Parts: sequence; C-alpha cells; structure tokens
Amino acid sequence: MVIERWTIYWANLDPVQGSEQAGKRPVLVVSADEANVLHQVTILPFTSVKDPGRKIRRNEVGLSHADTGLGKDSILLAHQIRTVDKSRLESEAGKITDPAKKAAVIAAIKVQLGL
Repeated sequence: MVIERWTIYWANLDPVQGSEQAGKRPVLVVSADEANVLHQVTILPFTSVKDPGRKIRRNEVGLSHADTGLGKDSILLAHQIRTVDKSRLESEAGKITDPAKKAAVIAAIKVQLGL
C-alpha cells in the first residue's frame, strides 16, 4: 500500500486507552513519504466540530469540509499525534493540498512537540 503525506484516510483507532481518540475516524498522514515505506505511518486524528464556538488551541487546526474533502468541518488534533500500523488505514477520504493549511498543520505539530 503506497501512502502519501497529506492524505486523509478513514482509520480504525481501536483499541485505545484513556482519552485517546477512538473508533473509526478520519486521520491525516503527516509522516514523510520516505518514511511511509515502513509498515507504520504517523497520523493526526480529526474530530468533528460539535460546538461552533469551541476555541481552537495552538496544537489544533480548524479545517472546513472544503479544505479536507470530508463531509463536515473538523478539527485536526496535533496533541493526539501517533504512529500506527498501516493495517489500521481503510479507505482514502481526502487530501490537504493548500500550502497555507499544510503550514498550519506543521505549526500545530511544532507547538505540540516544542520545536
């Protein structure tokens, strides 16, 4: 399976522990393409916008459905960064192509990792 950075997949994140994002949900592949030849990829999960007034934290990115190809506006959770086996990835759901949105994702990851 060829996996490319900035591609959104539906993934099954179960089983989880504690407050980790669970269930079948969209995730964004953020690992570099040269690393994606391994059996694992690094991802950020999305959560849907349930409260339009919810504050977006510095380690999150608010994205519209037009930005992602998903059916709903979403929040990308850099504080839930994780590496998963490719077998968790199911169907492709979209792609982030806008350079400004990519830069926002990278900035959120840097905040999360203190870079």
